[in-house]
Amino acid sequence: MSVIVFQDKKLAIASGLRWSLLAQDSKKKQNRTEQIRARVRNSNGATRYVTTTSAEDAPYIGLYTPDRMGKAPKGDIHSIALVFLHALLKAHRGERSTINAALVMDVENAQSTKKAVVIILGGNIVHDTVEDQFRAHAIVEQNQNELGGFLQVLSTEGDIPGAAHVSWEDLLVHATKESKTSPVPQGALLIPAVLGVLLLAGLGAAYHFLVIVPEQEAERRRKAQEADKTQQYLQQLAAAMQNAGWVSTSYINQLQAMRSDPYWIKGWSLAKLDCQHQSQSCQEHWVRHGGKLPELVAQRANSVYQPQTNPRDSEASFSRKAVVEPAVLTHDLIPADDNEADMRLRPVINELVNAGMAVQLSAPTVWPSFPMAGVKQDVVIKRRKMTINADYYLAEQAVRQLPPHVIPDSISFKTMDPFTVQLTAHVYVK
Repeated sequence: MSVIVFQDKKLAIASGLRWSLLAQDSKKKQNRTEQIRARVRNSNGATRYVTTTSAEDAPYIGLYTPDRMGKAPKGDIHSIALVFLHALLKAHRGERSTINAALVMDVENAQSTKKAVVIILGGNIVHDTVEDQFRAHAIVEQNQNELGGFLQVLSTEGDIPGAAHVSWEDLLVHATKESKTSPVPQGALLIPAVLGVLLLAGLGAAYHFLVIVPEQEAERRRKAQEADKTQQYLQQLAAAMQNAGWVSTSYINQLQAMRSDPYWIKGWSLAKLDCQHQSQSCQEHWVRHGGKLPELVAQRANSVYQPQTNPRDSEASFSRKAVVEPAVLTHDLIPADDNEADMRLRPVINELVNAGMAVQLSAPTVWPSFPMAGVKQDVVIKRRKMTINADYYLAEQAVRQLPPHVIPDSISFKTMDPFTVQLTAHVYVK
């Protein structure tokens, strides 16, 4: 049933029209009239209709079915869905098929909180109903989620996040003859034989509307969602590439600075030192050999003691800031494919292993972390974690040999026997 959601002295705005496609030959006046009559007979008491075209230039019809118990409105009756669509077309400069928008309007003079809800996807009317407030918000949210948030929302209320405000006065200026409904053609009730023929035509059109159109709309949504998700991923990727790791020179400086760090302090020995690019900090782990904590704290003036939840008398931890210069990753540094990546990296790994270092590579993962559903695969960047265990005095040599698409990330320095450094880097690939 259709509902009058706004009315003044000159016109009324209706929601809840029943929309369906007409056959292509309905552009001819005689064929169109016959199809309209058929649709009216298949409806539950439609008295008015309006025709328009889809974004693909296919004709379709909206049927207005009044409340038989209600009072008939005065003046012309316009479709809110078409009024909204015409407003969007006037404001939109791109292709109609790129329009995705939702309208939520307060129903005037409603005894309860009712909302007129219109959804336009791909430039076509896909939803035209009157709902309670909760259901209206749920419909908008569902369509926003399906489009990855790329849905323009307009509303008379202020409780829909991100919605632009619109008033009935704003909409009424777009109520034109294209949005005005007309009385159904005369002779809508024909003899049963003709009714049967038209009923079959109506069933065929209904199949097209109920099966073919939803499939086409689902495909359009999928393509729109794919484009939107890809754009979101690329935005996160661009931000992540500005801080992909540790600039090699800064990383080497940190290695060299470790040489001047004390490893023994009156009854304490430094067991491990971890420096992370992401946190821009170094964590010190000390082991007690008869010393007292206040003496160690006094000697580590440039580090901050980290109280332990479950303190062990034999250990103490400190934190200090690491001097980290972020590495900017650019697309020209990343190998075009796996073959090129191997040709760059494998010779370096061979040399490191020949020098007595241990090298490990993890499986590639998407970078930055992002749900891949709806993202075009040809734009995705992946990375692999590379771990190098080396003698302390060979660590600097290892870093200098890394190719440009391998960016250092962290250092783990163990002073216990054997005296080793674990270098962590990330290998970026397409």
